[in-house]
Amino acid sequence: MQYNRLTLGVALALLASQPVTASETEPLVCRPGQTHATLTGGYAITHPVNDIRQVGRICLTLSDDQGQTVFHQCGALNGQIKAVDPYTGAPSQLSHRAVFPTEELFQTAGDTVTYFYPTDPNDPAPCAFNVGEVFNHVKVGTGIFHRGQLRVEAHGLMDFCSELPTNTFDLTGEACLNLGH
Repeated sequence: MQYNRLTLGVALALLASQPVTASETEPLVCRPGQTHATLTGGYAITHPVNDIRQVGRICLTLSDDQGQTVFHQCGALNGQIKAVDPYTGAPSQLSHRAVFPTEELFQTAGDTVTYFYPTDPNDPAPCAFNVGEVFNHVKVGTGIFHRGQLRVEAHGLMDFCSELPTNTFDLTGEACLNLGH
């Protein structure tokens, strides 16, 4: 699965017009015993390893509804493309695994790409793209993420223009956490 600049530039404009679904806009409802938290600070920086895998760093600050910080850590992030849009060739479904120094982790499944379009719409062979992603299904979690829920939106830039391609994302969202783990 090779993504060249021309393929991405021409085909991905179609993906930019995809609507956000209702499940992506509804707030999380926490289970009994879980604590609702807002992502008050977060970012991710990744580098592609191959055509389907990225590795990097994720930093999250989560605060409860009273404004108290309940999680503030940076850890390793591994992202993988799980599905590609058959019409555009653009990534459409992803998974992510975040591992933090306190051995807390989460692994998501079914993450969606909500938009993917060139930063310069006039470039016939673009190498940088604005990207939006939504993580909303925790497949595996430990510590506070055990049986937790996430709704994180990532908005950022995928830049394949340099020798060391870098992807940078700002993260916003909310979570239901198990603080009594």
